Amino acid sequence: MQRSPFFALVIASIMLLASVHATEPEADAEITVLESKLILNKDWKNAGFKTPQATGQTFLWATREGNVEMVLKCFSDSEDVNFTDEDRQRMQPAAAATTGYQPLAIRKIDDNRVQLKFKVPGWQDEPFMHEFVRVDNKWKIDTASSTRTANW
Repeated sequence: MQRSPFFALVIASIMLLASVHATEPEADAEITVLESKLILNKDWKNAGFKTPQATGQTFLWATREGNVEMVLKCFSDSEDVNFTDEDRQRMQPAAAATTGYQPLAIRKIDDNRVQLKFKVPGWQDEPFMHEFVRVDNKWKIDTASSTRTANW
């Protein structure tokens, strides 16, 4: 399965920005398995930032719509995320290559930091995870962490 170049660039940018690896929670960290169904690409919407799952959907929706301003609002520190004109042109085709989004589980690191395990079929075969932080009572993708395959 071929990965979309745009998503690869976004993930590579985030990984390069990370000065440290994602926080490793304790072995007994609280994991909540989510009972969410696959949200098809056509059904993605601006779900807001109330939960990490909602922020993930908002990010994908904004990517599909080519809404760079909203994509940046999904990050904890959007000033550290740079998009070139080429990135902007790749957003919509990249999102179109994915078939859906399915949040699978949340691992709590602390009250303001979690890891979200999710699948994006059509882009990556294995579930992967990303860290989210609560900023002003909104869940944002942690700009300083790296996306990686979920091993939990």
